[in-house]
Amino acid sequence: MKKQWYTDPIIFCVFASWAVAFVFIKMALSGDGGFSPLAFLWPRMFLSALIMFALLPLIRQPVHVPRKHIGKTIMIGVVGLGSYHLLFTIALSMTTPVDTALIIGTGPVMTALWMPLFGMPKPKRRAWVGITLCFATVATIALYGAGEHPTAKQKWDTERLLGDLIMLVASNCWALNGILCRRAVPYLKPTTITAWGMLWASAALLPVCLYSMCTQDWMAITPGKWACFFYAVMPASTLSVVFFYFGVKKVGPLHTIIYQNASPVITALFVCFLTRFEETPNVAQIAGLFLIFLGVYLTRTSKPRVPDEPLDP
Repeated sequence: MKKQWYTDPIIFCVFASWAVAFVFIKMALSGDGGFSPLAFLWPRMFLSALIMFALLPLIRQPVHVPRKHIGKTIMIGVVGLGSYHLLFTIALSMTTPVDTALIIGTGPVMTALWMPLFGMPKPKRRAWVGITLCFATVATIALYGAGEHPTAKQKWDTERLLGDLIMLVASNCWALNGILCRRAVPYLKPTTITAWGMLWASAALLPVCLYSMCTQDWMAITPGKWACFFYAVMPASTLSVVFFYFGVKKVGPLHTIIYQNASPVITALFVCFLTRFEETPNVAQIAGLFLIFLGVYLTRTSKPRVPDEPLDP
């Protein structure tokens, strides 16, 4: 299929919307009048699932899943989407959007580590260099950030450090999601997988989030926080997913996923814009951007190639 002039701008906007979502979700979870992480998480997942199911007929995608493949969508929903979004939301409430974007960017490297467990080839020497580089960079970013603003009571920001570590686990869950989706794609459409996965994730997360939703003061949430919530639901979790697969169909997954490398830059620039440059990336984050890109490049260009996986915040 011939690539149209608007294909690349659309793909760029998809990843830009996900990069900006890191900031908006952080804003929704922070300060007075905000959401608690778990009270934010379940309504976001459930509404995203409903909207995805409403969109499927409009974009001429199947809603029905054959009974023999339902287990695949449950696995993707519980392990890939549910666990990922649970850890992602908790971690983002503890760390910074820029750290989040950088650590999530290691997803392809995590994929290389999980591949052998699913009968796929083991990483080669070149890939191991990239994997080691990414892990070392994430450790440096986490430790530098934790010690960047010491308080009178403690030398380390343990909450931010823990948030970075949880985000690293979330990145592994997203890597697993990519592998599980890849194994299901020969039988199901990606958008159908995403819709059902979100629904199963909502079902699995309900017992975890129910207490927080019951104790959340919904009337105290400010309009600005609600705006951030609806941004996370509509552009970030639904429309962007549809346009992402549009890009994959037009130009292929490898070309599409290249734009992921711009996400940390967009996140950092958006934070600077919102804070009028009162908050800027630290030295470790700036260096980490290039080192993680190098690590991912080494991993992806090692043969056999790491499979491309769908991404969203």
